[in-house]
Formats: sequence, structure tokens, C-alpha cells
Amino acid sequence: MNPDKKAWFRIGKPKVIPSAILINGSDNLREKRVNVFKQGEPKIVVPIVEKTDSEILNRALQIAETRADMIELRADYYEYGTDSKKVITLLKKLWGTVPNLPIIFTFRTKDEGGKAEISASEYLDLCDDVAQSNIVAAVDVEYDYIMADFNNFLIFGDLFHSSRSAIIVSKHILDPAHFADSYEKVADILLDLKLDVPADKHSDIVKLAFMANDNFDFEALNAVVRKVKDEIGLYAVIAMGENGVESRTRACELGSCITFMSFGKESAAGQAGI
Repeated sequence: MNPDKKAWFRIGKPKVIPSAILINGSDNLREKRVNVFKQGEPKIVVPIVEKTDSEILNRALQIAETRADMIELRADYYEYGTDSKKVITLLKKLWGTVPNLPIIFTFRTKDEGGKAEISASEYLDLCDDVAQSNIVAAVDVEYDYIMADFNNFLIFGDLFHSSRSAIIVSKHILDPAHFADSYEKVADILLDLKLDVPADKHSDIVKLAFMANDNFDFEALNAVVRKVKDEIGLYAVIAMGENGVESRTRACELGSCITFMSFGKESAAGQAGI
């Protein structure tokens, strides 16, 4: 691991909070990053799904001209997405290019809708390197990878406790029939995402995205989520696809701390253009 020793911490736009705060070795660095997600309305996150460094940096500049609050680097689209050194070099460039846009780092695996293959060891090492780099606001780590075996569970525990970034524990369900009968399982999954991980304070943020079916019912979903709201802390619940658009447009009512919109290309079905 090669943590970046610079102690700059970037947080949202001036309309919400100052664009940057200098913290000299503060133990509250990660807490401050988590707090970014607590402030105001749900943050609008725009994923970058380009392939090359230049394409990614150019897209970031375009997104900076919109009302986006954050960007998400989807490393599974990046041509060197499994190479930690090249990813961190790119993240530093991205940071310097759009200093007022906090970055969420995500490598979405193929099993959960991503675009590139990666081994479990590569995946967790990559997330760990980025989490300790002191560049990004948050790192998305997939729950199923954490829980796949006991070794992964222990590795994630070390990653979580040493991270300088907020940790988003996520799960993506691509089968639209999964919640065909009821949304009650949503509450159980959210609690698992929050409580199952090996951390004293549990996950910083939990994210559940699922493919909505033709009978998607926002009010029924909202009622279930609200039952566990106080137990799960910061969360995002997203119903993907055209049927689930309401979960994005009414993210504030749902209680989500982030919602995703696209610029040019979608990273998931149902994202509205910003």
C-alpha cells in the first residue's frame, strides 16, 4: 500500500459546504467524508463510464458544468481498471481536474452488472489501495465479495478499519422477479448490509439496487424502507430500469443519501440524464 500523505480532503460544492478543507493528520478525516453524505438533499452522483484517461478527464470537466454533486469513477469500464497504480494515478488527475466534485470509486463486478472480470484477491486489494490513498470520498465494496468466504471477510475488516474514505457496502440484484411478491426482503437485506460486516461501527453507507419489475410500487417500497431507517443509518435504495425511475426522482422521500443520473452514457438502466 502506498497512502498519499497529502492531507487534503475534498467535499461537495460551495452551495452545500466549502470545496476543500485542509486537515493536518486529523483522526476525523473519514468522519468528515461520511458527513458529506448527511448534508442536505440526496447528492446527485454522475458515473463516468469512459475507457481512457483522456476520455475520463474530459467527461469529468463536462459533468462539472452540470448540477452534479459528486462523480463516480466506474473502474470496470477503465482500460486499466484492475491496475491499482494506474487507477490511483488517474484518481489523482481526476481530483486535480475537478476539485469541487467528490469522487466515489467503484469497480462493479460482472455478477452485479459490471463490465470487467476481476479475481476476489485483485478486487479487495484494489479497493483497499484506493481506500487508503486519501483521494476519494467513498469506496463502494460489494457485500457478496465480502461474505464469499472467511478470508475475504477478514481482509475487508482490515480494509474497513484502515480506510481514509467512507465505505459503501453495496448489493445489486439483477433479477426483476426477486421482489415480485413483496418488498419485505428489502428490509432484511439492508440490515445485512449494515450489520454483517466486520466493523465496530458497521457500514458507513449501505446501497441496495435491484431491477424493478412491471408491478413496481414506490409507496410499498418506501413503507418497508422506513421501518428500518433508524437502524441502517445512511443508505441508498434504487430500483433500476424504466419501471423503477420513481425511486430515483423521489430519492428524498425514500430517504436515500445519493441518487444517480447520467451524462452521455448510463451505468445502469433507468438513470435520467442530468
